[in-house]
Amino acid sequence: MTNFYPGVAGPRGYNPTGIIIHNDAGSQIGTAAWYRNWLPTHPAEAGFAHYYVSSDGIYQAEKESNVAWHCANRKYNHDFIGIEACQSMGDEAIFRQNEDNAFKLAAQICNRYGITPNEQTIMLHKEVFATACPHRSVALHGESNANVKAFFIAKIKQYMGNSASISPSKTSLAVDGYAGASTISAMQKILGGTINGQIWGQTKYSAQFIPAFTTVSLEGKGSEVVRKLQAKLGVAVDGFAGPGTIKALQTKLGVPTDGYAGVTTVKALQINLNNGKVF
Repeated sequence: MTNFYPGVAGPRGYNPTGIIIHNDAGSQIGTAAWYRNWLPTHPAEAGFAHYYVSSDGIYQAEKESNVAWHCANRKYNHDFIGIEACQSMGDEAIFRQNEDNAFKLAAQICNRYGITPNEQTIMLHKEVFATACPHRSVALHGESNANVKAFFIAKIKQYMGNSASISPSKTSLAVDGYAGASTISAMQKILGGTINGQIWGQTKYSAQFIPAFTTVSLEGKGSEVVRKLQAKLGVAVDGFAGPGTIKALQTKLGVPTDGYAGVTTVKALQINLNNGKVF
């Protein structure tokens, strides 16, 4: 068996045609950061989704243009985006928020690809494979597939119409030293450009210098928000969060310049973001 790596299942070759929102069967430790560290040690054939939506943000494990083995059904693995609403065995309030953010993400994907949410484009995992997933959603929203699907579809349609933000900027950031979707969205709002709560396009090398950033993907093409940060810092603009970029940011933030954006660096950044600035 092959351990997970981005692209392991290959490209789809066309746009996705639907979405499956899963429940991860994970406990409270099943955060985006946890999945980011765990998946590369996990046999890809055992399953992985495109997105993991958790209390600390969103981890995009696979590009939307690639296949993910998320539902043990060839057609739906190939054609559908898989989104995990995480921590489904943990606190109910936290899971409900994760689930709601999964609906918002699904709405963004539907808008992006012109997908109309209906009974054919929004599927339950248990409809395409013998499983209890999405078990927590079923317990919360109705025992029948029809009831749960109707709820999912209604929420996605609601957020498609409202251009919902996964990370509302009206709420003050928790100064906890971990840069999830809320922290990154706040930085994107100040720096300008796309607001999606994620740092896209990093490499394994560059990602090691931002260990406290939990919503990072590894396409290797560079990130818009990193480019904008680099331009503001006056360093080389390449979109990769390497040690030079991080040291320059640490200097501006007045924290030790070790080249790694860990908890201390992110806390200083969060304090500034709550005051409407990056540095």
